[in-house]
Amino acid sequence: MRRAYGDRAGPDSRGPGPRSVPGPQTVRVRPGPAPYGPLRPAVAPPGSSRLEAMQATAYTYDPATRSGSVLLDDGTPLPFGAAAFDAGGLRLLRPGQRVRIETEGEGERRRITLVTLQTF
Repeated sequence: MRRAYGDRAGPDSRGPGPRSVPGPQTVRVRPGPAPYGPLRPAVAPPGSSRLEAMQATAYTYDPATRSGSVLLDDGTPLPFGAAAFDAGGLRLLRPGQRVRIETEGEGERRRITLVTLQTF
């Protein structure tokens, strides 16, 4: 009878046994200020026209003009131009993709300044 590679002969052959798995590693953090500077607030300060970043769903996109529209989570469509698309560094956008947007202004004057893919 031919044995496969790694087979052992004999009644006490149970395989190689348990493997050693390394435990969690300790990371040492230097005290002092963070090297990347202070954190900015997630919400714009009062009186500012800048809003926080939000999520939306790509609704339309025209590759010739690099513009289109997104649907906010409440179902409101919001158009974006080529400048907002270019600011996000994307090459293509498909309808139904989840995106992260940044807007400026409020109400009817709200406009998208950045469109990029939503990452978790």
